Amino acid sequence: MRIIFQVCQYDKVIVDVQNRMKGSSVSIHWHGLFQRKTPWMDGVPGVTNCPILEKETFRYSFCASEYGTLFGHSHDATQIIDGLSVPLIVRRPKSQDPHRDLYDHDLPSHVIHMSDWMHMMSSEKWPGLIHRSAGMHAETYLINGRGLYKEPSRNVSTNTPYTVFHVKPNRRYRFRLIGACSLSCAMQITIEGHKMLVIHADGTPIEPWEADTVVLLSGERFDVIIDTRNKPVSTYWILVQGVPTCANQNAFQIAALKYDGSPLGDMSRTSIGPKALPRGKVFNAVESSDCKGDNQNLKCMNEINAYYPTPEYILKPKADVRDTVTFDFSLYDVKTLMFNDNYYPFYTPRGFDITHPFHWHGVSLFILKQGLLDTSIPLSEAIKKVWADIDTGRILQERKKPVEKDTIGVPGDGWTYLRFVANNPGMWISHCHYAYHAEAGMSYVLQIGEPSDFIKPPPNFPKCGNYLGIHGECPAADDPNAGIQL
Repeated sequence: MRIIFQVCQYDKVIVDVQNRMKGSSVSIHWHGLFQRKTPWMDGVPGVTNCPILEKETFRYSFCASEYGTLFGHSHDATQIIDGLSVPLIVRRPKSQDPHRDLYDHDLPSHVIHMSDWMHMMSSEKWPGLIHRSAGMHAETYLINGRGLYKEPSRNVSTNTPYTVFHVKPNRRYRFRLIGACSLSCAMQITIEGHKMLVIHADGTPIEPWEADTVVLLSGERFDVIIDTRNKPVSTYWILVQGVPTCANQNAFQIAALKYDGSPLGDMSRTSIGPKALPRGKVFNAVESSDCKGDNQNLKCMNEINAYYPTPEYILKPKADVRDTVTFDFSLYDVKTLMFNDNYYPFYTPRGFDITHPFHWHGVSLFILKQGLLDTSIPLSEAIKKVWADIDTGRILQERKKPVEKDTIGVPGDGWTYLRFVANNPGMWISHCHYAYHAEAGMSYVLQIGEPSDFIKPPPNFPKCGNYLGIHGECPAADDPNAGIQL
């Protein structure tokens, strides 16, 4: 069973990480925490701290200021692909949850941590295998670290246990979904015979939306309610699979939703597969074409409303600073890359029309609009066309309660318009959350404030080496300066 950290909001969290990997460094990022008082605990090597070298120990010491469904994962190289991630649930009293009347139970065991998996170390694929096992797609998926796998060439299946989630009849349960995938595809989860009422996105409450299938990009988290009232007492399949470019890879995983009193051993493992359960209504559709029309069965993120009213300064007519960040793949053939006496600092062997999940450290993002670029004109002209539409003010008039998240999807050949408040001084990285993409250079560092505004680390904080200090105090729950999370 995978370890799950469960803490209360404003708890002091202390985690000692000892690196026993030979010849490798490591660093842990606590995804979803903004580290407002402890930026040196953000876990990004070369930006906020040094990596933890072999045989060294580093003590992460920070306040759990942001609540919700979070997770910790390695931010060093591509180690997250190899399974170095762990759920982190920051709880607050149920009385403070605006959706408290919609569910009966919020159990520590109802965390669904979904990760993709390859049957080799991620470093073996870097910078890319051309003649054998090419590509950066998942071979299978894991649910809470467990899963079955059928080797296609030999038609041999593993005899390993799958994860089982236990429920009682006539109850409403809150489940916490964590998209810990890190290869080049989104994933979707469907539960046989059950709908999911989505109530939280990346830790913040939203207006509920009922779905049959929930899609998660790398780094996203959604809380859902599963209703067992008026359901036959049985055991139901949970299906996780890759979408959209991974849909043809036949990569999937199963778990079980077991009602108390139902048998488990008589379930056939061969009856389930990637196309066994219909998608139905889809929450967080990420395909570029999904959000072009008015399909009521597809809910895109720029159509999701926050539960609470959005602060007025987010929706003011003109932002204080605005910028355009563009990215694309640089594609090289082997001859150009290796045999022309030039050195390229990064490259990628792929070129697909996919949605890239961008995770921003240190700030929360309000998603105002997403769309597709006009590819019939030059990119610079297409960007001007988008900004001209934004400058009309129409989007701000339509989007009064944009969803607040820390991870956003940017559609292939598309754009995402967002706003944030630069109230957390420091150096914060923003990057694609697909591990190979970030390692190839799809990232940048945002400076908020001047160096004189930065919070200084403790006097004994080392540049590198062991660190076992404890410092800082957590604010009171009613402290107005504790953060702006709604």
